[in-house]
Amino acid sequence: MNKASIGRGSTKTVQKEIRGDFILWLDEHPFLESLEVIRQKLNEFFFLGLKRVEAHFAFYPPGTGYEKHIDNHRGLSHRKITFVLYLNENWQKSHGGELSLYNPEKDDERIAQVEPTLGTLILFRSDLFPHQVEKSTTNRQSLTGWFRDDAL
Repeated sequence: MNKASIGRGSTKTVQKEIRGDFILWLDEHPFLESLEVIRQKLNEFFFLGLKRVEAHFAFYPPGTGYEKHIDNHRGLSHRKITFVLYLNENWQKSHGGELSLYNPEKDDERIAQVEPTLGTLILFRSDLFPHQVEKSTTNRQSLTGWFRDDAL
């Protein structure tokens, strides 16, 4: 696992005060096969033109989170749908670590908050919804990624 970074190319940096997780990219994994089924259904129902999936395992140690952000790098818009599958057994509300989603038109208005409980799957528009991983008091784990409209 590697310390997660922000930005890309020459602007790529590790800033643990902004993003505290460690990640492992999934190149081949049975979970990716399940995501392919979801990708096809999203295309079938919403005509999104999604061509591929990218995903990683994310591990947040206690006391870490990820400040509010959008899931597309500046100048790029190939990430269309973000997904998060939570892997946390016996999660308690007191642990924190929720995913907060914000109104795209009022950046300070939280419109939803999702607890990271085992088996919860959330999908949302990558280019539209600012979101934040709240700090947790215990280890927090997920499979996270994007359905994209570009080819490899």
